[in-house]
Amino acid sequence: MPRCCSAAVLQCCGATVRRCCGATVRRCCGATVRRCCSATVRRCCSATVRRCYGATVRRCHGAALRWHAGCSCGSVMVATFSELRAWQLAAELRDRIVAIVATPVFRQDLKFRDQLADAACSAPSLIAEGFGRFGHKEFRRYLTMARAELLEVQDRLTDLRNRGWLPGAEVDALRDLADHATRVTARLRSSLDGE
Repeated sequence: MPRCCSAAVLQCCGATVRRCCGATVRRCCGATVRRCCSATVRRCCSATVRRCYGATVRRCHGAALRWHAGCSCGSVMVATFSELRAWQLAAELRDRIVAIVATPVFRQDLKFRDQLADAACSAPSLIAEGFGRFGHKEFRRYLTMARAELLEVQDRLTDLRNRGWLPGAEVDALRDLADHATRVTARLRSSLDGE
């Protein structure tokens, strides 16, 4: 168990724990835990946990867990990008924006319509692409770009409210959603700092 702090490997076959703090692997076959803090793998066969913080894998067969994000309410494990709260909010915003820009009122300014739709569609795509990249550094970079797109959406929505094309309450609800998505994306990015 090279370069570990307080690592424990119990009743395992072919288990490897590297560069971990407080890592535990129990009753596993072919389990690997690397670059983790407080990672736990129990009763697994061929389980892999990499670059995670506070990750847990239990009773799995051939499981692979990557990307773990912490939040103020506790630890959250995700296996796909669609489980990320940041992506869910960005996707909801995208769907609502795409629906409103399809209305005839937006034909008054096609460039503005396209800029608003492009920014709204880019944010969830960037979060999903970043999730699929190797390493937290790359994921952070894509989250930074996604946050920038969400801020652009907020700016366009401010412009939209000033144009008076839609009821103010409807635009305000979209701005609130965009602001929420922006803050959650920023928190997700901050949770990856130092990883």
